[in-house]
Amino acid sequence: MDWTQIIVVALTVLFGSGGVVVTVIQNGKAHDKKHDKTDGELEKLLDEIKQLKEGQAAITEELRVNSYATKKQIKYTLTRLHQESMGRKYTTQYELECAEDLYTEYKRLGGNSFIDKVMGNLRGLPIRFAEQEEQQ
Repeated sequence: MDWTQIIVVALTVLFGSGGVVVTVIQNGKAHDKKHDKTDGELEKLLDEIKQLKEGQAAITEELRVNSYATKKQIKYTLTRLHQESMGRKYTTQYELECAEDLYTEYKRLGGNSFIDKVMGNLRGLPIRFAEQEEQQ
């Protein structure tokens, strides 16, 4: 093999491998661009998740406050009905039905046992029906 052939082979290998290197570098840049796009999309999704969690926390707090207020309103209503009924020494069927419904909701909301005694007293009172109310 003479020097001309050796130089041609060497140049061919050199330029051929240079093409491979250029191809690898170009593929690497395309790969990086793809990852950059994916990273950007992932960041957007994480931001959306963070916003959803913040929104959920706000809604949860609002529900907690509303539940607390509802529980207090039910407690007040049942206590007021209890006082009126105890003063009259009877309750009506309608009042007792409404009280039972409110009591169920009060307990569902995590109400304490204070209302248990109130309901026990209401349940123990004589019940007057609408007809009896009209006669008095």
